[in-house]
Amino acid sequence: MAITTFLAPRDGAEPSRGEFFLAPRSFFWWPLDGQRHAANIQDRELPNGEPISTLCDQDLTRAPAGDTEWLWPTCQGCWDATAARVGLR
Repeated sequence: MAITTFLAPRDGAEPSRGEFFLAPRSFFWWPLDGQRHAANIQDRELPNGEPISTLCDQDLTRAPAGDTEWLWPTCQGCWDATAARVGLR
Protein backbone atom coordinates (compact mmCIF):
# COMPACT_ATOMS: atom_id res chain seq x y z
CA MET A 1 0.00 0.00 0.00
CA ALA A 2 1.45 3.38 -1.01
CA ILE A 3 0.82 6.42 1.11
CA THR A 4 0.68 9.74 -0.68
CA THR A 5 1.30 12.78 1.46
CA PHE A 6 0.62 16.23 0.16
CA LEU A 7 -0.06 19.65 1.54
CA ALA A 8 -1.46 22.66 -0.22
CA PRO A 9 1.21 24.44 -2.28
CA ARG A 10 2.58 27.68 -0.86
CA ASP A 11 0.49 29.80 -3.23
CA GLY A 12 -2.74 28.31 -1.83
CA ALA A 13 -3.65 26.43 -5.02
CA GLU A 14 -5.05 22.93 -4.83
CA PRO A 15 -2.30 20.28 -4.76
CA SER A 16 -1.99 17.80 -7.55
CA ARG A 17 -1.24 14.15 -6.88
CA GLY A 18 2.39 13.79 -5.91
CA GLU A 19 2.91 17.55 -5.54
CA PHE A 20 3.80 18.47 -1.99
CA PHE A 21 6.27 20.21 0.24
CA LEU A 22 7.36 19.10 3.65
CA ALA A 23 6.90 21.56 6.48
CA PRO A 24 8.27 21.07 9.98
CA ARG A 25 5.68 19.56 12.27
CA SER A 26 4.21 21.94 14.83
CA PHE A 27 2.99 19.10 17.05
CA PHE A 28 3.98 15.72 18.46
CA TRP A 29 2.04 12.69 19.70
CA TRP A 30 2.26 11.37 23.27
CA PRO A 31 0.20 8.78 25.19
CA LEU A 32 -1.60 10.51 28.07
CA ASP A 33 -4.57 9.55 30.20
CA GLY A 34 -5.49 6.43 28.20
CA GLN A 35 -5.29 7.98 24.72
CA ARG A 36 -2.65 9.17 22.26
CA HIS A 37 -2.80 12.97 22.33
CA ALA A 38 -1.07 15.65 20.30
CA ALA A 39 0.59 18.72 21.80
CA ASN A 40 2.54 21.71 20.52
CA ILE A 41 6.10 20.84 19.55
CA GLN A 42 7.62 23.33 22.02
CA ASP A 43 6.26 21.14 24.86
CA ARG A 44 8.08 18.03 23.59
CA GLU A 45 10.94 18.32 26.10
CA LEU A 46 8.80 18.94 29.18
CA PRO A 47 9.84 16.64 32.04
CA ASN A 48 7.52 13.95 33.36
CA GLY A 49 5.14 15.25 36.01
CA GLU A 50 4.68 18.62 34.29
CA PRO A 51 1.32 19.70 32.86
CA ILE A 52 1.03 19.54 29.11
CA SER A 53 -1.68 21.24 27.05
CA THR A 54 -3.04 19.03 24.29
CA LEU A 55 -4.49 20.13 20.98
CA CYS A 56 -7.92 18.99 22.21
CA ASP A 57 -7.66 21.68 24.93
CA GLN A 58 -7.00 19.40 27.88
CA ASP A 59 -4.29 20.00 30.48
CA LEU A 60 -2.82 16.59 31.33
CA THR A 61 0.22 15.49 33.33
CA ARG A 62 3.19 14.33 31.29
CA ALA A 63 4.09 10.72 32.14
CA PRO A 64 6.65 8.28 30.75
CA ALA A 65 5.52 6.21 27.78
CA GLY A 66 6.35 2.54 27.44
CA ASP A 67 5.76 0.24 24.51
CA THR A 68 2.07 -0.58 25.03
CA GLU A 69 0.87 3.00 25.60
CA TRP A 70 1.45 3.71 21.90
CA LEU A 71 -1.33 1.21 21.15
CA TRP A 72 -3.92 3.31 23.00
CA PRO A 73 -6.66 4.83 20.85
CA THR A 74 -6.06 8.24 19.30
CA CYS A 75 -7.93 11.19 20.77
CA GLN A 76 -10.42 12.34 18.12
CA GLY A 77 -10.11 16.01 19.12
CA CYS A 78 -6.33 15.88 18.69
CA TRP A 79 -6.69 14.00 15.39
CA ASP A 80 -9.03 16.69 14.06
CA ALA A 81 -6.67 19.48 15.20
CA THR A 82 -3.61 17.88 13.60
CA ALA A 83 -5.49 17.14 10.37
CA ALA A 84 -6.40 20.83 10.16
CA ARG A 85 -2.80 21.86 10.80
CA VAL A 86 -1.43 19.75 7.96
CA GLY A 87 -4.16 20.80 5.53
CA LEU A 88 -6.27 17.64 5.46
CA ARG A 89 -9.40 19.43 6.70
